[in-house]
Amino acid sequence: MALFQTKNIQCNPSLGEMLAAQRAGRSVSLRQAARETKVTTRYLQALEEGTYDQLPGAVYAKSFLKVYARYLGLEAAPLIQAYCSEQKIYHQAVSSVPRLDASKPVERVLWSKLMVTPRIIRNALIGLVVVTILGYLGLKVSAIVEPPTLVVSSPQDNLVTSDTVIEISGTAEQEAVVKINGQEVLTDAQGTFVETFVLQAGPNVIEVTAEKKHSKQAKVFRQVMVIEEG
Repeated sequence: MALFQTKNIQCNPSLGEMLAAQRAGRSVSLRQAARETKVTTRYLQALEEGTYDQLPGAVYAKSFLKVYARYLGLEAAPLIQAYCSEQKIYHQAVSSVPRLDASKPVERVLWSKLMVTPRIIRNALIGLVVVTILGYLGLKVSAIVEPPTLVVSSPQDNLVTSDTVIEISGTAEQEAVVKINGQEVLTDAQGTFVETFVLQAGPNVIEVTAEKKHSKQAKVFRQVMVIEEG
């Protein structure tokens, strides 16, 4: 009688698992890591979860990975190699997901099969009135709490530059308070703002917010990569 032996199959940890384990070993939260590396939280989370379509591009992803590896005390080269391998597999998996065929007709329900009774008509009218009232109230509340309009015209997102000082400009809805990385900036009567900003070498995250009294906060992010010359 043949004897069967069980063997443990060891799987190498993924890039995200290695990053998350190293961060957990240092008792550091994602929010703290993002604050200290100057890399947006959602990008660090994308690296740890392997959702590479959430990253702005391969150049930025590798740069973020270098910064994160140095912060966690890991060697960057093997991590970048793992990222390149996993990225190919990830994109192949995403592209292979079947999509719905919009060319197929949708089965129709014939009106002749529906029975309209006075009760149905009454309930429909009551429902229409309720929906109209709720819609009206919803529009009123939405107008109060809706985030103000915010447009950042400069710099463009994912900008790569060698300049360490850039100009941040844009427009916001009147009466809105505009802040850049938490610092309030002045706006003119039309809501236009212009502010100079000093960058550091490597990736920089610029957060522009606008908020009115009782409203939600409008946010616009800009990623700027500063490459040292020479």
